[in-house]
Amino acid sequence: MNRLFSDSKQRFSIRKFSVGIASVLISTAIFGIGTAQADQVTEVSSQPATDVVNVSANQSSSEVTVPSVPTTAVSTENTGTSVDVPKNVKADSPAASSVSSEQIEAPHGNVSSEASNSSTASNATGVTSERSASDSASVADHKSAEHEAPVEAKKLTNSSTPTSTSDTQITKTGTEIHVQNPNVELQFPDGNSIYSRSKVVYHDILFPNDIAINSGDKVVFTLPSELQFKTSYSVNVYNPNNEVVGIAQVDPKNNSVVTTFNHYFEDHPIGKYMNLELDTLYSEALKDGEKLHLNFNGHVVNVTVGSANPIPGDEVIAKWGSQDKNDPTLINWGMRLNYARRVLNNLQLIDTWSDNQRFVDNSLELRYIDSAEPWVDKGSAMELIKSFSHDDTKFELNLGRLDRMVYVWYQTRLTNPASDSNNPTNKVDLHADVESKTYTSEVRLVGGLGNVGGEQEVRFNLELAKELAGRALKDKEFTFKLVDMTDNKMVDLGETTNDATGKIIFSNLVLNQPGTYHYRVTEVPGNDSDVVYDKLQADVTVQVARETTDGREKLVAKVVYPGDVIFNNKLVTPAKAKIQFSKELSKSGVNQALTANEFQFVLKDEKGNVVQTVGNTADGHVNFSELTFDKVGTYNYTVEEVAGKDGAIVYDTMKAAVSITVTRDGDALVSTVVNPKDTIFNNKFATPAQASIQFSKELSKAGVNQALTANEFQFVLKDEKGNVVQTVGNTADGRVAFSNLSFEKPGTYTYTVEEVKGNNEDIIYDGMKATVSITVTRDGEALVSTVTNPKDTIFNNYVKELKPAKAKFVLTKVLAGRQLQDGEFSFVLKDEKGNVVQTVTNDAKGNINFDSINYDKPGVYYYTVEEVKGYESNVVYDSMVAKLKVTVTKSVGDKENLLVAAVVLPLDTEFNNSYIPPKSPKPQTPPTPTRPPHVPQKPSVVSTTSSVNPQPAKPVQSSVKSGPQLPETGQASDKALLALGVAAEVAAVMGIAYNRRRKDI
Repeated sequence: MNRLFSDSKQRFSIRKFSVGIASVLISTAIFGIGTAQADQVTEVSSQPATDVVNVSANQSSSEVTVPSVPTTAVSTENTGTSVDVPKNVKADSPAASSVSSEQIEAPHGNVSSEASNSSTASNATGVTSERSASDSASVADHKSAEHEAPVEAKKLTNSSTPTSTSDTQITKTGTEIHVQNPNVELQFPDGNSIYSRSKVVYHDILFPNDIAINSGDKVVFTLPSELQFKTSYSVNVYNPNNEVVGIAQVDPKNNSVVTTFNHYFEDHPIGKYMNLELDTLYSEALKDGEKLHLNFNGHVVNVTVGSANPIPGDEVIAKWGSQDKNDPTLINWGMRLNYARRVLNNLQLIDTWSDNQRFVDNSLELRYIDSAEPWVDKGSAMELIKSFSHDDTKFELNLGRLDRMVYVWYQTRLTNPASDSNNPTNKVDLHADVESKTYTSEVRLVGGLGNVGGEQEVRFNLELAKELAGRALKDKEFTFKLVDMTDNKMVDLGETTNDATGKIIFSNLVLNQPGTYHYRVTEVPGNDSDVVYDKLQADVTVQVARETTDGREKLVAKVVYPGDVIFNNKLVTPAKAKIQFSKELSKSGVNQALTANEFQFVLKDEKGNVVQTVGNTADGHVNFSELTFDKVGTYNYTVEEVAGKDGAIVYDTMKAAVSITVTRDGDALVSTVVNPKDTIFNNKFATPAQASIQFSKELSKAGVNQALTANEFQFVLKDEKGNVVQTVGNTADGRVAFSNLSFEKPGTYTYTVEEVKGNNEDIIYDGMKATVSITVTRDGEALVSTVTNPKDTIFNNYVKELKPAKAKFVLTKVLAGRQLQDGEFSFVLKDEKGNVVQTVTNDAKGNINFDSINYDKPGVYYYTVEEVKGYESNVVYDSMVAKLKVTVTKSVGDKENLLVAAVVLPLDTEFNNSYIPPKSPKPQTPPTPTRPPHVPQKPSVVSTTSSVNPQPAKPVQSSVKSGPQLPETGQASDKALLALGVAAEVAAVMGIAYNRRRKDI
């Protein structure tokens, strides 16, 4: 509602029609009252679904006792046992929220009965419900916005030890954790009617130790469709130390709650559990007495919906409120007035709210409701408002007389975030001729509870070293044993081996309690007679303690090693040998420069196992690392080039055999290397492949192909990385031909062909991105290409349709002295060259309507409008020439262009004629004024139109007056008294016409 009251301007026009006679016409002032309209009005239940205890105003005491209602818990196993909550428990029944008409008939008195809800939620900011059925036309439905406020929920302490639920299954995909068949309890703290709030409690959700929960991971629960959240809010989740370790975010749109954790479970990865409690409501689609089978991800809870009391027939006022479902700081209030259909005279409402609220401007709305069940909306009742005012604490609304039912809606906004606000209250005082009543409502803000727990562990490694003198150490060559010596229990913890670098690692050892632990590492003796094994016993101490770093407490293990952690074995001095080859690369018989590691070579033993892999040097050498031999014998190797993936190169397939003989020379071994005759690997390049890419171009207008000009449109060829390879234009015959491409390597090459979008605003450019695939393969020592084009190889551009603009000129005609007749005067519209475009006549009301003019091109068009001078001797014709201007501009669209016309009219658009009835001679006329008084100018206003609007452009007035201000007067003659009388008559009429025109402006 833009405004509550809107006043139309008053315009007074004073005109004289004859000498000595004044006729005054005064236009009436019209005052309108604006109305507030909801975007959407839906037929719903007549009962307010709200978490408000509405207190009846017919109770005379200042406090109202709310019946004590025990919490009704509904929790079943998978078997789906049915539980019926007693139907006589109703937290929000209208019986507790109405004023009877009997009290209205009581004698005059100043009765003020106030009551408020005695049950509130602590530290809560969410909302369990919003108004539904009875306030379907609420302005909140169209003024709410998506908004989530953090919730300062109660901290869960002294939680019970979690117990296992055998049927519960927990899975993790990515960062999301889902719980199938959770342990769920459904509670109804205020009864089980359709409007009562409920609580969903997830008990003892146990997470397996093998499912890691990292910072940012989420646990997702989804409610059954029969339950709902009524606003977006979040709940803090606490650990046993009452520290916030997660946020449970309620999402009403998806009917889900997503709990996102911080690093807590990273520090407590075992024994993980979670509890969560959330406030919910029944879905608005349910009915009283409906039997529900609520499926919580596999866990079924059976419950029967209770009944709500009907609205009392003698009710005069009822009130409720709720938080907005999208913005928790926005409170939607509703009132039902005169359900009893009493006659209330001088009705006044004084609505007062708690100091943590402020009225939302333009939110007040009144509607006639003929029936609450079923809902019958008869439209706006804003016409009832006699006066309305508000300040920061209240509003006053005067309705005068009321004899039918009316619903009133408005909004307040919390002055602080919902998490920092107390439950907002609202009191309305109803005053009529026969009675005064007070009615109070309170909105209960709610949230949720959540806690988690877990145990810490610390993981550590023990790392020692292995050395072997006489030859290179082999991976997993020696074995080592770890024994737990703590408390002298001698617990065998397993074995490990060294790696090729000599590291001995006992990894991923786990401790979960502070303390000091003792371990011993020994080498397991092998059976190799050439090796002397070390008998070292390495005793390691591990100290575990709790430390706090950056606010995070965790277990820390400190490993204390002995002085010697190296197991030293030895053998006889081995022999060494080195193998070397050469590499050449040619192209068309010419040797090419090499780069280091351009080609790879393998050295294989006699069993075909790869011993080494090396690359060539830049100067063409292939040097394998030195080989070591610790046993006497003959060792055979082959050297081969690794066939690369570069299809442009023909690789050498030579397998060069190398023999190494190892003999004993005292305490050392010696080697002799025998190479083959050919020790050069020769590679060469294959012949490159060629390929060409061609497309076509078409331009059409209204389905007809248009002629093209060379290079009229541009096209780019891009490689698969988006780099522009070529840019070409079309030929006059519509071909788009790119230059040949050359390929030196096999493979699949993907290109895209796109048209470069031009800047011609009248053209729709083809946005096609045509994919072209070129496959290059080897055929002997040459490369060949195959081009695969897309199905569509034509780029189609279109000339946009241009929608014309329209302009319409409307002027007015006034005849002083007698009544104007339809078609009495003619007017011509001329273009800037003086050509007559149209000729029209006035209608009986004085309107001069020219036909709409179409424009098919932009530009500025000038026109003049003149009255065709008639031949009636008793009429003085207006010689004004009204100058008109039309500016036509083009509005560019994606698929079509529009012409828009802006019309500028002169300030004076009224042609004024005067009728002089035949008169007997009159006294001598006074002298004619030399010039008319100055006429103030009006500002120009430009309005535009286009072909989208079927109506032609509405003209605006220019500040320039076209034509003469007054018709010319004749010169006085001395010939006869009659001539003097006629001259006086003409002068008087001209002066009056001028005076009328001046006062109209």
